[in-house]
Amino acid sequence: MTSASDDSLPIRIATVRVATELNGLRERLERVEHGLEAVFMEAGNVPSTQTIGMLQELDVLQQSVGALADYLERLTELADKGGEVPIAEAVKVVPLREMAARLKGMAADAGPSGHAELFL
Repeated sequence: MTSASDDSLPIRIATVRVATELNGLRERLERVEHGLEAVFMEAGNVPSTQTIGMLQELDVLQQSVGALADYLERLTELADKGGEVPIAEAVKVVPLREMAARLKGMAADAGPSGHAELFL
């Protein structure tokens, strides 16, 4: 049987672990993106509009995962002992405008698929 301390850990450690996992996903997405670009270029064909849109969507996904990792790391750094976090300060590491607004609790549309998100 495990003790309660084995089943819990400080939030700072948990958030750093999640941020580390997100950074790993960011790196994998970047490799996939570059791999797909190479495949399309090797084929010698001019990429279709749909292909370019797919690659752009993959790029936004990679950047979004990275922005969430950076945000989570920043939250961990800024959190006080009571768990309060200055969100306006933490969200400064998020370069995607609409994502930053959502993280601040503002109503921002996720945007339809295929549309690039604006950067701050």
